[in-house]
Amino acid sequence: MRAFLANEDSFSSFLLRESTIDGLVPCSKIQIQITQDRYELLLPSQNNLPVFPVPEGDQVTDYLVDHSDLWRQASLRLSFAPSICGSAPMFGVPFRRAVEIALASGHVKSKFYFPNQAFNKHYKTLLLHLDRTQDARGDLVQLQAWHYTPGQTYAYYLHALSPAFNHEIYHLDGATISFSEPDLDVLLLDSRKIKGTNYQKHFRLDGSFSIEHMHSIARFFFPCTELYDEAFEIQPVALHA
Repeated sequence: MRAFLANEDSFSSFLLRESTIDGLVPCSKIQIQITQDRYELLLPSQNNLPVFPVPEGDQVTDYLVDHSDLWRQASLRLSFAPSICGSAPMFGVPFRRAVEIALASGHVKSKFYFPNQAFNKHYKTLLLHLDRTQDARGDLVQLQAWHYTPGQTYAYYLHALSPAFNHEIYHLDGATISFSEPDLDVLLLDSRKIKGTNYQKHFRLDGSFSIEHMHSIARFFFPCTELYDEAFEIQPVALHA
């Protein structure tokens, strides 16, 4: 670990020059070195300095490494040292129906939770907001999803854009958002979006990729796959590069 800590200054200098506005590193600047059944991430411009995904994006990174088409579209939050870490009732409508409502009326919410897992009135929850929006690519649907685990002061947040979430996804990013106790009440009890006290993005993809990739990445990112599977009515699909 001491050898990795010595790389902090070089890594910080690289981030100042090359990171995005979100503090992410474009994967085009990262080299993947495969060794037997594992891989290493290196920065060629920094004399092959080794870098590591943060814990929140660790499994997402594993998935992206196996899919070169996604890797070219992605950006990741990295560290100069490895980390040391050791059926749900439904409120609202499932995702496919929620997309149809969003396209027709502009906005819809759905919430899924486990009623037997709670702390301070806050249940294990997956909250979905879908909105109709527009940009240079035309009419799109925006998905925002918050995954909360009881006892924590933060939620996992996923954001995606697609024409209709049938096949093609144009944008996907994942972050964690910290909340005060009153903010958690607004998010989880009132099902309303709130900014929170701190926002940190962990990965981002821009381009065009399949909704199956979105589902796979989201299931790696969110702590509870049961809630995601219930909300999106999907069967996990094994994809290959």
